[in-house]
Amino acid sequence: MEGVSRLAESLVTEARQELAQAEAKAVWLLSAAVIALGAVISGAESGSWSPSTMHSILAEGVLWMSLAASAAGIYWLAMSLLPRFRNDGNREKLAYFGHAAAFGFDTSDRTVIRANLGAALVRAATQTDNIDRLADRVFDISTIVLAKYRRIRKAIQAFGISAVLLALSMGIEALLQ
Repeated sequence: MEGVSRLAESLVTEARQELAQAEAKAVWLLSAAVIALGAVISGAESGSWSPSTMHSILAEGVLWMSLAASAAGIYWLAMSLLPRFRNDGNREKLAYFGHAAAFGFDTSDRTVIRANLGAALVRAATQTDNIDRLADRVFDISTIVLAKYRRIRKAIQAFGISAVLLALSMGIEALLQ
């Protein structure tokens, strides 16, 4: 069982590292997207550029679709950074902070919370088999990482669609002038 515990602990560590990498990627991409959005808004605010200044209604419509795709990308990146956690409500196990926090859902009396949480900590610490806890952690963190990467992928796809639509809009505008 010791080998299984080491493997599970290693997987938890790897999943946490992957979680940090996913969040770093999302933050970097979101920062770049917000900077680009700021440039577009600044141009529109200054009056030097606006989608309505395009000569072609078709090009303007495609440009608006491009901007909508960019907004979808920003949305998916923001959703990937939204804190997510699982809490099955089982107070018999303490797999992560959400389980500990659940002890305060029914009462704000610190004495009661301390007593109940303390008893759960003693039960968890005296269990001879830690595999269930580690398996829960591996599963929970891994599913969070997977969800973040799926959202990041959707964001990148949305930005790719936005870039294609922007190029198409500019091409239409150039052809119809």
